[in-house]
Amino acid sequence: MIQGYRLTSATPFREVTLGYSGIIQHQLGSIDDDYSSSRKSSPGLISEKGVFLSSGGFWYPVTAEGLVSFDMSVDLPTGWSAVSQGGARDDGNSWSIDSPQDDIYLIAAPYHRYNRQSDIAEAQVYLRRKDPALAKRYLDATEHYLSLYHTLLGPYPYSKFALVENFWESGYGMPSFTLLGPQVIRLPFIVHSSYLTRSCTTGGVTVSTSITTPATGAKGSPPILRTT
Repeated sequence: MIQGYRLTSATPFREVTLGYSGIIQHQLGSIDDDYSSSRKSSPGLISEKGVFLSSGGFWYPVTAEGLVSFDMSVDLPTGWSAVSQGGARDDGNSWSIDSPQDDIYLIAAPYHRYNRQSDIAEAQVYLRRKDPALAKRYLDATEHYLSLYHTLLGPYPYSKFALVENFWESGYGMPSFTLLGPQVIRLPFIVHSSYLTRSCTTGGVTVSTSITTPATGAKGSPPILRTT
């Protein structure tokens, strides 16, 4: 159930801290469109396989202003990594972006991370199992297309572009990263056809998130999201 709140104060303020927790398990549903009857999607899902959170799951406070920038810290199970828009700090699980966004995405799983710094931005690859050869193909392609589009379209507005492997078949484009399914990623033609074209290049929110999955919580317990 989605609930709305109005915050009032007798004196002006610039910051407010909200604390809440809950279970986010919107199971995958079919997308009805003209492309495929087998496409799946979820507004938010936290499971032992991975995490997918977007504004459709209302996991962060959504305000009337719409566009937000954010600074996010994520506490994850050991061996997991998080990915979001913008740039990461040294710990790899804290993300921030200054340019206004219409959504805050949080993707997490036990990833193997590969990266390479190019002249335009850092190329990154997040795979669910080790595959240096596949990672190299995407790092090479990312470096090539960032340079090509920089020449054709102008400066790239982000510090990184990441290929992220999803835990279901998908083909999503988010600002500064793309989220592709495990079969799609390994199709030999994808890296040279529709790979980088899937990415979007387009008041502040601070989100501190703790995610507990059944692998780290009590046996049989549902995944829990705690946000402050």
